[in-house]
Amino acid sequence: MDDLLVWLRAQLAEDERDWLPTATGARQNGKTTARRMLAEVDAKRRILELYDVSTSRELKPDAWELMKHAVRALALPYADRPGYRDEWRP
Repeated sequence: MDDLLVWLRAQLAEDERDWLPTATGARQNGKTTARRMLAEVDAKRRILELYDVSTSRELKPDAWELMKHAVRALALPYADRPGYRDEWRP
């Protein structure tokens, strides 16, 4: 799971690098889309932070499995990128 977290954070950083210049650009429609994409990156990072916090607490096995499944689901949009592993599919 640690490999997935590292890889997914790298994908989010790449998304952020790709969208940040557009968010400050002149076209309103593109700017709105870029802001939404950056908000998605932020939301996904927050979910990963919740996962990190949950690893230091005792969770019921079902709750732990749900957390792992959620993190795997976050990685699905990036399944076509290099480094994605089929074992990460939810």
